Amino acid sequence: MEGLCTILLISLVGLALTQGNAVLDDGDKQALLDFVNSFPHSRDLDWDVNSAVCNNWTGVTCSQDESRVLSLRLPGVGFHGRIPANTLSRLTALQILSLRSNGITGPFPSDLYDLKNLTYLYLQFNKFSGPLPANFSVWKNLTIVNLSNNGFNGSIPKGISNLTLLSTLNLANNSLSGVIPDLHLPNLQQLNLSNNNLTGILPKSLQSFPKSVFSGNSISLPYSPIPGPPGVLSFHQPNSKPKNAGRLSESALLGIIIAGCVLGVIGLAFLLLVWCLRRRDNLRYASNVQFDHGEVEISVWIEKYCLGTEMQSDIGMHILAFLLHLIRRRVSDQTA
Repeated sequence: MEGLCTILLISLVGLALTQGNAVLDDGDKQALLDFVNSFPHSRDLDWDVNSAVCNNWTGVTCSQDESRVLSLRLPGVGFHGRIPANTLSRLTALQILSLRSNGITGPFPSDLYDLKNLTYLYLQFNKFSGPLPANFSVWKNLTIVNLSNNGFNGSIPKGISNLTLLSTLNLANNSLSGVIPDLHLPNLQQLNLSNNNLTGILPKSLQSFPKSVFSGNSISLPYSPIPGPPGVLSFHQPNSKPKNAGRLSESALLGIIIAGCVLGVIGLAFLLLVWCLRRRDNLRYASNVQFDHGEVEISVWIEKYCLGTEMQSDIGMHILAFLLHLIRRRVSDQTA
């Protein structure tokens, strides 16, 4: 019994040591060496054959157990020419490939067809040419594709619709032509097809994106999309009334106010004229009334200081009011 326990313990320890010291697949390491040695580049990558790949090789990321290469990021290394055949295709566990900002030429790399686990593809700012792959169904996991700023030509393949997980597609600044296919990509959040030679009518499935992502083409837009994140559709209503319909413009409203003020001033002036004429007649009649202190003819005084041209302030108006009060009171007393 003790012997059996000892054997099991040794087996478990050996298994743990084996897993803790997992070695990178020789095929992945050799594929990387063949790739970099066959591909001219201007920047030293410092890949030492005798060092551990996963911890020391620039741009290489491995799986957690360090058995496979999952990511290869080599932007701006100075690669020029075509990607060597039968190199990258051997990295069958590769999920992320970034070779952006180099001088890579030739058609779309055929080696990528074997990378069925590819999730992120960055090949922008290179010198690729020729058509895009007709069949994208081999990359079921693709989430981000950036092929912008190259020389790809031909039409946009309808097979992109098979990338149901795709969230970002950037094909800007190429020489793509023809009609944009009706792409039904439920997870697509970012799109850029600007500065190509695309024609035709914008398909319904892409009408939620802002107009700027289609600029630099000859595309007929059925409506003017509102810039902003996709998913919020802007509905075109050619017969709808503008927001300010039925409201007067500011200039018309100002004209009405001015006209009303002018008419008001004219009316007020007319009423004042009538009132002054009536007051003049009343004062002339009341100025002949005799007071207890003697007969005083005040009509001349009133004419001069109240109704004449010399009345220039409110003081004259107060005097006039006081005199009228006295005259009316006197007349009332005499008639009583």
